[in-house]
Amino acid sequence: MLRLLQSETTTKTTEKHVKNQYNKKDQERIKRLYQFIDENYQRKIELSEVAEMTNLSEAAFCRYFKRMTRLTFIEFLNHYRVNQAKNLLLLDKVQSLSAVAFYANEVATKGWS
Repeated sequence: MLRLLQSETTTKTTEKHVKNQYNKKDQERIKRLYQFIDENYQRKIELSEVAEMTNLSEAAFCRYFKRMTRLTFIEFLNHYRVNQAKNLLLLDKVQSLSAVAFYANEVATKGWS
């Protein structure tokens, strides 16, 4: 009986440890992605580029990113870019709204991602 209880305790402890390690790995991966997006959002970012960076296929990366953020990568990137433009306006870092509109047009004509 004692052996059975020890075995169950060990199994539960191992499962917790694996779960914590998995979460830590995910957290590091997402942290690297956020940093990459922050540094590169002003240029075209290819899905293949971020998938390779995370050592996942494009399809696996899309599923992973959606699971972690509840947004597709493109949705997330577009939201990030819009928020950066809003911040520029709020902080008065741009001369005018036309400068932000010009930037948005440049990104739109070259592709958001």
